[in-house]
Amino acid sequence: MMMQLYDRRETGGRIRELRASMRMTQSELAFYSGITQSALSNYENGRRDVPLPVLVAMAGALKVRPTELVPGLQELPPPEFAAFYG
Repeated sequence: MMMQLYDRRETGGRIRELRASMRMTQSELAFYSGITQSALSNYENGRRDVPLPVLVAMAGALKVRPTELVPGLQELPPPEFAAFYG
């Protein structure tokens, strides 16, 4: 059984928190990330996993590193990080 390396709800909450701190609407972040507002809503509410390319785009729009969007990811050793996205 594979270990769950992150929690979708925590990640979504972090995205929402950072977006709000930038005074950005869902529509604006979705636009800058190349996704729909509906998709962003699903990510923020923990209903869907955020694909790595989208996570990177969101991080750029929010002016943070991608690891800042996924609580606990910074602590993972490289092999587990690779398995997470492999």
